[in-house]
Amino acid sequence: MRKLTPKEEKSLNEVKSKIKEEMLLWKIYYKKAKFVCYADSCATFNYTLKTGEFIETNFICDDSFGSKLSFQEILNLKRIFFLWQRIFDNDGNIIGDIKFRVDS
Repeated sequence: MRKLTPKEEKSLNEVKSKIKEEMLLWKIYYKKAKFVCYADSCATFNYTLKTGEFIETNFICDDSFGSKLSFQEILNLKRIFFLWQRIFDNDGNIIGDIKFRVDS
């Protein structure tokens, strides 16, 4: 995979910063997310809060990682080319949605 341009790097860092801020507010930034699936460098991790809200984090990266990652560890992965996080309420409605992707 190619290296990010400075503009893409800035955009990715902005998305990472917003996700970090949100995860710190929910007090789960250092918690391990549940590994859901992996294929072709694409991974999905989920986290369900005690109050029922559900957080889904998807990413594509050219870095090695295990199946037990905290949100902090996900955001520290190198060479991320796609990062998408959605937060759902108890009824399945999207209440938070942020995405970064590199255009081909």
